[in-house]
Amino acid sequence: MSVSRALLLLLASRALALPREPLEARQVPSGVLHLPLVNMPASPAAGAKLRRQISLSMDQYLYSDNAVAVGAVFDVGTPPQKVILEPDTGSTDLWLLGLQPGQAREGGPGGPASTFFDQNASTSLTALGGPPVSHSFASERITTENYADIFSYGGNAGKSLGNLTMGLGDLTKPGDKLSRQVGVIGLVPSENSADPKSFILERLLDQNLVKSKMFSIGVRKHGHGALTFGGYDTSKFSGPLEKLPMVRSRSNQFYGFALKSISFKKSTSDAPVELYTKGEKGKPLDMGLDSGTVSLHLVKGAPATKVFVDSTGATAGADGKYRFDCAVVDGGASFEFQVTDQVAISMPLADFVETRLDGGKTCQMLIAVSNRMSTNVWAGRQFLRRSYVIHDHEGQTMYVARGADCGSSVVAIDGAMPDGITGTCQREEAEAVEVPPKAPGATTP
Repeated sequence: MSVSRALLLLLASRALALPREPLEARQVPSGVLHLPLVNMPASPAAGAKLRRQISLSMDQYLYSDNAVAVGAVFDVGTPPQKVILEPDTGSTDLWLLGLQPGQAREGGPGGPASTFFDQNASTSLTALGGPPVSHSFASERITTENYADIFSYGGNAGKSLGNLTMGLGDLTKPGDKLSRQVGVIGLVPSENSADPKSFILERLLDQNLVKSKMFSIGVRKHGHGALTFGGYDTSKFSGPLEKLPMVRSRSNQFYGFALKSISFKKSTSDAPVELYTKGEKGKPLDMGLDSGTVSLHLVKGAPATKVFVDSTGATAGADGKYRFDCAVVDGGASFEFQVTDQVAISMPLADFVETRLDGGKTCQMLIAVSNRMSTNVWAGRQFLRRSYVIHDHEGQTMYVARGADCGSSVVAIDGAMPDGITGTCQREEAEAVEVPPKAPGATTP
């Protein structure tokens, strides 16, 4: 259903500003950019769930009608405006949402962080021309015009990334609609880019701000999540950090790796039941990992669907999503993704609840019945919430560990990753979910 301009303005006017201090880049070793993540729930009026609705920080959030996303704060334009962008490991694009008629950033361009960029307040914004670009997300889309502007981080004491080519979206254009009103910073390099130096990882390296194009995501606890360029944090995981070859595809526009198996536990006291060790037609159990994906997509094909239903007690809804008895969800049921013999990622079934039906007896899940993705398994926010992942697209390598949080110990990546890295944390189980603050957006003057 289309989002009207009036509704957009109403939702924006109810958005709350974020405190300034947590938005600044953190002090870390030379050659590392460590950006705190900002929690952003979806609009209560949001309808369709988009594959980019949920980005990185999946800790302590209510997984129901109010889907959640996170963002990293960048300073954009002259004078700099703090703009929240959603990091997306399944996208090559960089685009921002421009202010709409009748909207204003709270406090003006120098005010608190916002998901909207005031294009009329930046003296360094340059129109590049060329045809507009359409970005599609399931049943929704945004069309952007081509611009360039100055990006930096860390506030007045931060550093400039120089001019980056970006798209600027206008939600008033006919046919454009977004349930999640926040721009995107893609973390997958484009093989066909006309301006490769505008890719954030390339620019950071080119400016000598990092020593490696690798980046890591650690978001287990509320308020502690971070997107770290050029480094990793040994206090964000427990056990060994496993090195895995990256799954490749024809487009190669995503990050992924192979799993050993997927199992299911009906309760905390039950033994796990193995669901899958192979993909469709005996293929490897490859998994794509996309921070912008809201739903879990399991092994393709009717036989795999039957295995899931028979083994878990789930039913397939007419809407294409699985449903569970909420008593099973509340009883501690969980998935176990066996990455290697040493590393298993446990995900409570409660992480996947979209809404509760029938007076709370039936749980509709963010688990898709069919899988049209590039790999036999496609995962996003739920996996990232429970793991720690280092992404190395250039080296075609992933590093995966079981997520935890026992402080911060950031290490810069300079050259090859060392072997035998182990997290400093003890093993942690699932923590309680917390309701996030409202998204900081534009307001009506």
